[in-house]
Amino acid sequence: MMQQYHKAFSIFFKHNYFPDEKLRSLSVKPTAETSLILRNNGGMVVPFQDGVHVLYDSLCYGSKRLRTDFLESAGYLEFLIMNKDHHFFNYTSDFDTDISGNYFFFTNAGSAEPNNVVLATKETSNETVLLHATEYVGKEDMIPVDLKNINLFSKPFGLIGIHLHGALEENLNISFSTISTYWCYVVATDYLQELVNPAILNKETEELFSGPEPAQLSEDKKVLLFFSRDPIPHRQQMPHTFQLVEEYQPETHYYKVVLPALPGPSPQHISSIKTSKEHQNKKLSFIFI
Repeated sequence: MMQQYHKAFSIFFKHNYFPDEKLRSLSVKPTAETSLILRNNGGMVVPFQDGVHVLYDSLCYGSKRLRTDFLESAGYLEFLIMNKDHHFFNYTSDFDTDISGNYFFFTNAGSAEPNNVVLATKETSNETVLLHATEYVGKEDMIPVDLKNINLFSKPFGLIGIHLHGALEENLNISFSTISTYWCYVVATDYLQELVNPAILNKETEELFSGPEPAQLSEDKKVLLFFSRDPIPHRQQMPHTFQLVEEYQPETHYYKVVLPALPGPSPQHISSIKTSKEHQNKKLSFIFI
């Protein structure tokens, strides 16, 4: 039997931590019920690096049909999301909730509740259609785990619920935002601790980090700490903005550059250092140099 597949709709995963904003660590598969619905309606799922296409057979059962015919016949589809990146939450905006007891639920319905049939169009100013309530995924897009749900054998990373209708948009986005933290540079290298009047500054704005503050890393290891004055967003490819200098003179802004391009935080290395009370309630990222 001849088959001819066309796109019914696509779901894209976005994350502004990455330079191209493509989130490649998530994979998608239909639930058992959705697999049956797609099979009975001539549909199929085709994953790609940063999302998934749902296709329909335009020659299903030998009769030519349009995209709207498929959308109006398949009803409601659900897809499980799996996350392959163990460091995902280290570079993603804090959701201020118990992640272990909740999972993401994305939908083109009016609120993050499964089987809600009140349809709503969620758009940003550039007409990108989103499957969540605000510009980026937030706490309101999480729901408690209910293992009584026959589609959930274990806690998923997320679930997507799509109510199909003739006017469904072709491209649907799920967009995560990068985390912002106070950066703390930890000067641990011996020769760097011997610098005279050291400072860390933004070479574009010449704004200084606060410090240095002495700290005890271990019983026999002392370090110097420099803190950013405001939270800084994390990026996979950080611009070389911050530098370590010595002989800094605030009156004349004279200094000698020691390290011209300091690294940003790594999501693979999470540390904790005892700091002064001023910084104890801040979300800190420690960067060792």
